[in-house]
Amino acid sequence: MISYQINISSAITRINDKLQALRNSAILREDVQNLLVMMTERIHKKGIASDGSQIGTYSPAYMKVRTGNYGNSTRYKRGAKAGRTKDAGVYSRGKNKGTPRPQYKRSADPKIVVSLTRGLENDWHTFPVKNGWGIGFHFPDNFQKLKWVEARKKKIIGLPTSEEREILLKRIRIQVQQILNS
Repeated sequence: MISYQINISSAITRINDKLQALRNSAILREDVQNLLVMMTERIHKKGIASDGSQIGTYSPAYMKVRTGNYGNSTRYKRGAKAGRTKDAGVYSRGKNKGTPRPQYKRSADPKIVVSLTRGLENDWHTFPVKNGWGIGFHFPDNFQKLKWVEARKKKIIGLPTSEEREILLKRIRIQVQQILNS
């Protein structure tokens, strides 16, 4: 018979130290950053809510502002820009009357992607939080914009989907296993 002795409290302390190191590691931050990329693609490119359904569609009037395709727009007939819409559209009321409207040059796809100026999607960042890393906005106004869209469309948008969470958890499980085996 073989016998051995181990100091269990020392072993548990070492394991806890390793797991604590993972909590604040750059590796975990990278995983959360990858989640952020997946969520940005889903929300701001595909227009999909957290439940997997489409967020909604833009109205025809809003699409004119979004694409710059106003009623008085004309098209280039020749040259490299043939077929493209000329910049058109001016403010018809208010203090800016007669000045050109901004050109957002966004897609003509009517699905809601919660993006016009790209300010919201460019403000997503990973932040250190109490128990590791989280996703949030630098500017509170952008969080309020997202909440406004969620309330208006009656859909949760800013949380990860079950598939996104599973991908993140799978990666974290692999890292925990590697740490425990080292």
